[in-house]
Amino acid sequence: MDLTPYIDGVRNWVVNLKPEQLSAMATLLACLVAILMYFAVLSMRRIQKNRLRLDLFNKRYQVFLKVLDFCIACDEIGSNATAGCEDVDAKVHRLYSEAQPQIPFLFNKNSKIIDIVDQMHEKYIDLRESLRDMKKHADGQSSDEEKYAAACKQNEITLDWFERQSQKLFDVFAPYLDFSDIR
Repeated sequence: MDLTPYIDGVRNWVVNLKPEQLSAMATLLACLVAILMYFAVLSMRRIQKNRLRLDLFNKRYQVFLKVLDFCIACDEIGSNATAGCEDVDAKVHRLYSEAQPQIPFLFNKNSKIIDIVDQMHEKYIDLRESLRDMKKHADGQSSDEEKYAAACKQNEITLDWFERQSQKLFDVFAPYLDFSDIR
């Protein structure tokens, strides 16, 4: 198929246009380019917003996993009351020190996340104290049965508290891990 007659016809049509007609066509072309640019900018804005949402989700999810691991590790330490848990203890310290500074920047200051993480850290300290007292009794350094019983009771209460926190963590973090709405 030969397109030469069509190309010649378009060329003759453009050559025979008056300057006013050429100006109107240039204006229409500029408007068309502006409209296309507007839709390109809207598309880029939507992509940037979704990228921000994805980045926030990833960072928040990492903090959630660290806090959940912190809770699980505390439960593990308390369950192995007389065993040496130095490696788990170091893991707990690492998880807390990595997650805690990020929380105020990634979550709403009015959220319960800051409070629950601080409570978990306080309970962890209580757990370590009760475990220290239990270990002293097990090693024969202390023969005070009342203190040992109190430490065992405190350990049991703290472990129950940590077991309840895992579901509470899911409930508190859920609004921030919802990918449909950026907060």
